[in-house]
Amino acid sequence: MGGLIHNNPVAVAVIDADQRVQLVNPAFEALFGYQEAELVGRQIASLLVPDDAVSESNRAVRSEEHTSELQSP
Repeated sequence: MGGLIHNNPVAVAVIDADQRVQLVNPAFEALFGYQEAELVGRQIASLLVPDDAVSESNRAVRSEEHTSELQSP
């Protein structure tokens, strides 16, 4: 699976349940100008969401998590 992510021309970031970056592919590095070593362990929102929209983004993530929990069997 690593090859599919690494060689994908589309920017891919793998995040954990806490929304922290676990790995990114070269296309993500090129698009956003970060190296993977700078990203691992950081909150994805801190990289992609403008400072003035972080609170709204966090609410949306919590809402989605809550909805997912309600839909789980």
